Amino acid sequence: MTAPSARFRASFTRLTAILLGLLWLAAPAAQAATFAVNNTADVVDAVLGNGACATAGSVCTLRAAIQEANALAGDDIITV
Repeated sequence: MTAPSARFRASFTRLTAILLGLLWLAAPAAQAATFAVNNTADVVDAVLGNGACATAGSVCTLRAAIQEANALAGDDIITV
């Protein structure tokens, strides 16, 4: 017969493994953001980290695209 603490430990380990597996399956897949540069000016991004490459003049410069890509997690694509 198995001691109660050993059974509890085994059950807890199994439950923990199942919960971690479910969390891993439920995690959203990261998608790369794409920024299309449409202006040659050297202007900064208006709001860093919002996912939109836009200067105060509502254009996407190379500097703004790089700033936005650096502010977001993961790989991103910048087209010139």
